[in-house]
Amino acid sequence: LAVQVADKFAPNGSHRFVGLCIERYNEGLWTTFTLRNVIDKTAVEIAYELYNPTLQSIEVLLLEKRLDQNLLYLRDAPLQESRIPFDMTPIPHPSNTPPIYHLNCVCACTVICFSRYLHNTV
Repeated sequence: LAVQVADKFAPNGSHRFVGLCIERYNEGLWTTFTLRNVIDKTAVEIAYELYNPTLQSIEVLLLEKRLDQNLLYLRDAPLQESRIPFDMTPIPHPSNTPPIYHLNCVCACTVICFSRYLHNTV
């Protein structure tokens, strides 16, 4: 996702952040989503409120389906699993179901590995 937020301190009046949506929390008007990306070998996570008036645009750059609803296990995975280029252009997604992304990362959590084993994605 690419999110553009109004920022009065930015040179052009807005700030754009590109990242992988790792979590969505549904709670009515307080619905939030969290984006994660790697900047200069440092993982950065930003939580946005969906109905925030300073939110100018939300753009889907790459549509893919993951096996888990929350991707919080990427916090334990190597940094290259969360890296998305900031100059990424939107890739048109198919009109039918989105492709399933099979994650083959090395993580420290055995529960995630077991759930991948149950879904036959090992």
